Amino acid sequence: LAFQEWQWINENPFRRVSKLKEYGGRNRFLSREELHTLLASCRNSKNPLLYGLVLIASTMGLRFGEAANLKWKHVDLNNGFITLETSKNGDRRVVPLPDQVASYLNSLENPKSTEDFLFPSKDPEKRHPPSMIRKAFEKALKESGIENFKFHDLRHTCASHLAMNGATQGELMEILGHRSPTMTRRYAHFSKEHISRLMQKTSNNLLHNSGESS
Repeated sequence: LAFQEWQWINENPFRRVSKLKEYGGRNRFLSREELHTLLASCRNSKNPLLYGLVLIASTMGLRFGEAANLKWKHVDLNNGFITLETSKNGDRRVVPLPDQVASYLNSLENPKSTEDFLFPSKDPEKRHPPSMIRKAFEKALKESGIENFKFHDLRHTCASHLAMNGATQGELMEILGHRSPTMTRRYAHFSKEHISRLMQKTSNNLLHNSGESS
């Protein structure tokens, strides 16, 4: 900034500094059973908004900020999709609504205005802050026996299960709003059980009628 924009200096002193090695992102995601247990704990939480936020993050791959910024004007229940006007990378993104999420939204109290947030905070003019669900989320994790897990890992969970159910890289990029395939590969982790089943299925096909027992 000082070099390019403000022209305070004639040379960027960091140009000769080697970049540190960038380590891979987190690969924690929930199994189907873990997610069921967590959602049950969230439904019983004293925080009435926790269940909806976790449900949307785990089934639609939305970041916390994207879910917290949702207003009723972004929701089209008739056609079954949510429109994110501005995602993290600045693009407009349309995400289909799973039936379970649509059912949850239909169960909520009708908004007074389309400008109302889906997840209102104490100040109706502001979005729901992470601090208002942090303790409730941590309590739900503890009750569920889930360790080493963060809210953003729900996005990993969605991406991983989409991949395990046959979503292509292009479909994952569209749903998650990624511009780079590299970023999508970081999120789409496969469980060992899935890889095992895939390898066994391939082996069965390869060795069929070869005399090798399956």
